[in-house]
Amino acid sequence: MSWCDRLASVPGAGFRLDHHFASSDAILEALAPVLDPLFRGDKPRFNVASQSSFEVQINTEQGFIYAVDPTKLSVTFKHQMRAQPTSGGPPVMELLSTPMPYTQLLREVTHRLASTAPLLPKSKERQITRVGVISTTSLAEQDLPPGIARFVEYISRPWSGTVNHFSISITADLSSGPGYSDRCIHTVNKFEDKEQLMTLNFDWQRTFTSSYPINKSSISEILGRAEKSALDYFEDIGEGSRFDEDIIRKAATARA
Repeated sequence: MSWCDRLASVPGAGFRLDHHFASSDAILEALAPVLDPLFRGDKPRFNVASQSSFEVQINTEQGFIYAVDPTKLSVTFKHQMRAQPTSGGPPVMELLSTPMPYTQLLREVTHRLASTAPLLPKSKERQITRVGVISTTSLAEQDLPPGIARFVEYISRPWSGTVNHFSISITADLSSGPGYSDRCIHTVNKFEDKEQLMTLNFDWQRTFTSSYPINKSSISEILGRAEKSALDYFEDIGEGSRFDEDIIRKAATARA
């Protein structure tokens, strides 16, 4: 089981595309097959959270968020709640989205991404140039995965481990292979307000030297490989020894 499953992380996935400036009205019309089933009785189970000339964001009650702009398509997940009136009493909060393990949610997110991409305006003429997978986690410091706890300890050493607040973002190249290169944007936040949980956000990205068409076979291949590689990397930084000083020192000596 992934640490992302154990710590109730939530996923996101997206494509970077060659640009096309479709109007927001054209985007909404194209996404009708996604939106039409989202009804409860006669009420829509989604809202258009933002809309500008060439950009649209749609939030669904299920927790899935669709975002489209001239160069990107993404599907992310965030739990949704609403205040439910009660008879003769105060309202109670109702969880609208369904809690699921990260890996299960990620499969649902990538499925929705795969089914949405071909609906975009002029999708048959466009190309996929990058794919990304995101893990976002809110947690108490004592629940940090071992690898991240070691990282926090590592960066806190100049202050004898007494660091009350920080916001760190590191973008690092990871590896490359035939036709692609990988990187990850690592963001770790610890807030001064002790009632707020720490947040971990890992944005894994694979950029292609040769772009892919938007079709079923390409999307299946891209997402299958990306999901596995991203999960492997998240496990490595969460449970591994990247911040073990002995390993770092030995690696530096070997390079020298």
